[in-house]
Amino acid sequence: MKKNYLSILVLSLAIAGCKSTPVESSPVSESEKPSETSSVIESESPSEVESSTIVEESSPVVLTEWSLKGTASNFLDGKIKNFNVSVDGNPVDVIDGEFTATINNESEIVVSKGRYISRKMLGADIINNSAVENITYNFDLAAEATAIGFATVAKEWSNFGDFMLSASRDATGIRAILKSNNVSWIDNANNRVELYISTGLDTAIRNASTFKISYSSNRTLTAENYNDQHFSASLFKTDLKVTERLTTIDITIPYDVLGITNEDIIGLSFGEWTDTEADWCPMKASLDQIERAVESPSNYVRIDKYNLTFNNKYNCYVEDNPAPRYDKEALTADYPISFAKPGVAHNDADDIYVKCTTNENGFIFDMIGFGTFADNEFIRTVIHKGSDNGSGWAIKANDLSVVSNKETAYTKTNSTYFWDIEHYSDATTPLTTAPTYNLNNDGYWTYQLVVLFEEIPGYDDGEKYSVLFVEFGDQIYNNKWDDGMSYNRVATGDAAVQSSYVEIQSKVIEEHQSFEEYPIKFATTADYIYANVTRDYDDECLVFEFGGYNPLADTSFIRLILTDGSTLANGVWALNPADVSFTIYKDAAYYQTGVNSFWANETGKEKPFINDTAANSTTIYTPEYTYNATKGYFTLTFKVDFSETGIASITNETSIRGILIEFAPAIIGGNCFYQNGVQGADPAIQANYLVF
Repeated sequence: MKKNYLSILVLSLAIAGCKSTPVESSPVSESEKPSETSSVIESESPSEVESSTIVEESSPVVLTEWSLKGTASNFLDGKIKNFNVSVDGNPVDVIDGEFTATINNESEIVVSKGRYISRKMLGADIINNSAVENITYNFDLAAEATAIGFATVAKEWSNFGDFMLSASRDATGIRAILKSNNVSWIDNANNRVELYISTGLDTAIRNASTFKISYSSNRTLTAENYNDQHFSASLFKTDLKVTERLTTIDITIPYDVLGITNEDIIGLSFGEWTDTEADWCPMKASLDQIERAVESPSNYVRIDKYNLTFNNKYNCYVEDNPAPRYDKEALTADYPISFAKPGVAHNDADDIYVKCTTNENGFIFDMIGFGTFADNEFIRTVIHKGSDNGSGWAIKANDLSVVSNKETAYTKTNSTYFWDIEHYSDATTPLTTAPTYNLNNDGYWTYQLVVLFEEIPGYDDGEKYSVLFVEFGDQIYNNKWDDGMSYNRVATGDAAVQSSYVEIQSKVIEEHQSFEEYPIKFATTADYIYANVTRDYDDECLVFEFGGYNPLADTSFIRLILTDGSTLANGVWALNPADVSFTIYKDAAYYQTGVNSFWANETGKEKPFINDTAANSTTIYTPEYTYNATKGYFTLTFKVDFSETGIASITNETSIRGILIEFAPAIIGGNCFYQNGVQGADPAIQANYLVF
């Protein structure tokens, strides 16, 4: 029996030696030694072990160290062979794309490789309470992050972050990395960055497929979508690291949370916020330095699974854009006025087209829009009476301002500054007829606004009326005012100048018959000026006769460019130095040569031009202006001496070309001009100039 007892003892010790981690213990009696089944065998006496045993369950062995075999891969590139590994700062050998190491819950494992983002993990994240002694784990590395955007402008906040956003994609999620040179960002507990992610094709507004992930300087993360669904911070992996020179926020967002796969294209934007200064700083895209407001998912930067970034309205490649269910050109054929164009105006703008008709009671404005006319958006309509035009955003006290959203409209008069009305609540008198809004099943909307004549102060059916349209959201949508509104697809000019408004009712006048015989018409969306050019060989001058049915304002001038046409300048708004520019006011005219750009004398009379060869740039002849108030028209005659044309000799065979554009004081009327009944092309190109 003694021999059997020793056999059991040896076997028990051998089993104990197989455990991965020896456990120190006090000496035990022979009867307490474990058996092969990790049971405790108690014997009444050594001689009775074989015939009488009691088996009891022991506590499971708790592992404190594990053996890790690791690999690395990228979901597009496959297995990565030559990568680097460290465990708790100590390098580990990688052989044939694999490594082995002993780890515990507190171990820090870092896997890195050029062109990929390093992956840092704690042992506990890999072990996950595993009872298996040998663990195999693959480290999924994301490709090197691509720049998405940066804070638009440095704010005067204390501890402003001024972050830059980059992003990458791996097999399971999106890696968003925000870096700032401000290492004191965390010192203000009110600072936060907000990351916005758009999924799905519907990017018109923020909805269930738009996610906001907010990370505060106190290391708190919150996440939600715009269907009021909130997500636990435990679903995201975050890391805030501050060094001597850099603050880095690293957030991993699983695809499962977003409800997408690693194949899907997404949109990204971000912004910074501080509660103490109550201010918001949006992002500009690295692609083009254009602001990407988080309120407009259609404006986000797109990133695909290859980390390629690009611009598109939808979360797909441009060639995969959903086809419109309507013919936009056919729908808008009878709608000559357009405003709120995305890309020209704010990207939330709704691309709206308007036609105006009248009945016995008032003006009827029918509109078609191709964006999403949101509940917080409204249209500002200014109806201007007469030809006494304001400039610098000045409007007239008897002009009518209408602010209207999808359901209601209000009016205001006795205002002399456009920005007196900047919010929906700034006008409080209800319009008699509520607007009518309808969303078409094909994806566009229609809108009708009726303004009764009796609602317009001092309405006169024999007077001229013109109109301006502007769309507002939480802020003004127009940011390029010279292109803010178009008539017949041609920009009308600076919206701050009322001569750029579109005429909707003409003044009853006695026509000046000679105007109808003039072959040239320009500024046709503004003061509508007629022109006739003749050559007076006796006085050796070109005679320009201008006329129109609106009085020419003191600040308005006509810009005239003359060239012999032998060598046309290449480029947009380009001139040859030999070309001559004239600035013609009602009472004076100036000329200039030796410039390469049309815009060289945009400022007009406010800065008299100094000719390259003469000290005085005033023209030889002074313009002659008259206004017939009774019949409601003006005439302006201006002569250009042959010596001022820059052309050595002028005969019947001499070619003279030029362009006429009105300024009031900024350019108006766009490229809409006619000669002999034919509409001219873009006047920025000299090949399209008029023939005099």
